[in-house]
Amino acid sequence: MKCFRRILPAALSVLSAFSAGASDAVKLTRTEYISLYKDDAIREMYRSGVPASITLAQACL
Repeated sequence: MKCFRRILPAALSVLSAFSAGASDAVKLTRTEYISLYKDDAIREMYRSGVPASITLAQACL
């Protein structure tokens, strides 16, 4: 229980720092996202065998 009391405040401060940074992130449309990452998805398709369309579709969800 003592360990939990030490870890909880640290974990909350880290999470709040990440959430504050996320609000400043630039939002991309799906078309912009696909244009930006299609080449990476194609390379990954050849490496892993997972179709690029599946990789990009899952990322858009």
